[in-house]
Amino acid sequence: MSFFLIGIPVFYLMILGFKLLITKMKPLGNYVNYTLLAVWIMSISCLIYLSIAKETQTAAKGKIINKEVLPMQSNDTLNIQMIYNQKYSNSVQDHIGYEIVEGENNNKILYSDNVEFAFLQSNDKKVYLEISKESKSKSISNAKEIANKIIYEYAFDGKNLTLNDYLLTDSKQKIRNQKVSLTLYIPENVPFKFDENIIERNDSYDSLFSFNNDNSGEIYILQNNQLICLSCFQVGEELIIEEINQTSID
Repeated sequence: MSFFLIGIPVFYLMILGFKLLITKMKPLGNYVNYTLLAVWIMSISCLIYLSIAKETQTAAKGKIINKEVLPMQSNDTLNIQMIYNQKYSNSVQDHIGYEIVEGENNNKILYSDNVEFAFLQSNDKKVYLEISKESKSKSISNAKEIANKIIYEYAFDGKNLTLNDYLLTDSKQKIRNQKVSLTLYIPENVPFKFDENIIERNDSYDSLFSFNNDNSGEIYILQNNQLICLSCFQVGEELIIEEINQTSID
């Protein structure tokens, strides 16, 4: 379709160039001109139709939200990590998008690493994990149906939270902008730490949870609406330690 849309004008430009070089060149007949014009107009019409049809298929957004309590073991540090699927990816940083891959039973499945993560402060003393599955389709009901078929898994053993950086669904659902958004609600006085993969996917809009790569592995706690690092050395503390060590050597 695009070939005719671009090729026909280019063809006429070539004919015009030949006419400038060859003065006695015969013009194209009306039959050829009208045929090419009709093909070109049909190509434009088809392209417009396909564009509208594609937009219609993703015009509506559907969302399925599930919020679960993560029962913490008392006085334990919440350890948060994100892992990738070694069968389909090499790291969390790959950013594959969407791919049709082979599942465990040799069936075709849609694989995507379109998974977002964010921290939020909990309003009570419980840790929550909110899983939002999203999709787009021609209607909200269809979009919700597609979103509901998204497979997302995680593991929690009382203190270790392991999140997948990918989602799976049946390949028959096709690519419909499927996405999983994870929100981890952290209460006050619950120490937590996370790995560098969490930082890679961290999309927290709360500036309180803006982290960089140097923050991975450190232990944090929320107190009085402030984030405190329990394992970080302050500059003053480092100077005191250095002075004590120097005094010991002397």
